[in-house]
Amino acid sequence: EASQFFISSLSEWASEFRKLEPSFTRFSIVGHSLGGYLGTLFALKYPQSVDRLMLVSPVGIPARPVDFKGPQRALHQRVLLGMMKMLWDRNMSPQSLARYEFSIWPRLSHQQPLLKVASAAPCSRTRSVSGGNFWSS
Repeated sequence: EASQFFISSLSEWASEFRKLEPSFTRFSIVGHSLGGYLGTLFALKYPQSVDRLMLVSPVGIPARPVDFKGPQRALHQRVLLGMMKMLWDRNMSPQSLARYEFSIWPRLSHQQPLLKVASAAPCSRTRSVSGGNFWSS
């Protein structure tokens, strides 16, 4: 049972961490794909150790029943979620939107854009302006 191996390994890790940090009692699990399935199994077996469980596109979790009545959301939440679902159905993720935005930015700008780098150490390619250092490419 491979899943039991991963669950027991995570439990052992949490026990060892508790020895180093006694105030560590519960933790949050974020599981993507197979990690969502394993995180769910862990939370079911050790609910006293899990504070929050976030599942991101998990495998092994059945689809929502047709007659499921979810929580009532405000209009702005429903609109935002509807837009996100529409984009997702068109194979657009937040990462693809960021790539698209950065690919058209140079075409929209008439001058070479400057990227703000808050923690950049001054060097020959940075210049200080009010508000921080800017990198010019």
